[in-house]
Amino acid sequence: MYCLSERHLSSIQKTIQGAHAIVEYSLAYGDSPEYKQWAREDKTIIVLDGGIYTDMLRVVDFLNEKHMNFTTFKEPDMGWMMTSIALLVDERVWDASKYGRSYAHYQLMCQDDCELPKLYYDEWVDWIGGKSNELLKSLLFSLKLAI
Repeated sequence: MYCLSERHLSSIQKTIQGAHAIVEYSLAYGDSPEYKQWAREDKTIIVLDGGIYTDMLRVVDFLNEKHMNFTTFKEPDMGWMMTSIALLVDERVWDASKYGRSYAHYQLMCQDDCELPKLYYDEWVDWIGGKSNELLKSLLFSLKLAI
């Protein structure tokens, strides 16, 4: 589970706001097999610096455009400002050791006669779950941890 929290919050606030967004996610998508798997087995939470408010609005637009499941949390004590976004992504997005952070990274991984399949770009995009997953990789690996 990834949370993208507003940059101007303190580290603890970013984490708390991310937890609020996860609760919203569980209310919206708690019956989905992906959520149940995450809640029962994985439980990993990564809180990233989502940038300033307008950056986060662009992320929401992107996620909506790609029809991805996500939730936001709007803090009542901050005038209902959106403070965090929660989204659950599959391993093809987050597991850089198996799928690479990008196609260029994947190619570097395969140079040492590795066991990974040698794939052309279009094949790699299909292997990681499509263009939306490639764009999510690009987004998530471009952000820093919220510390």
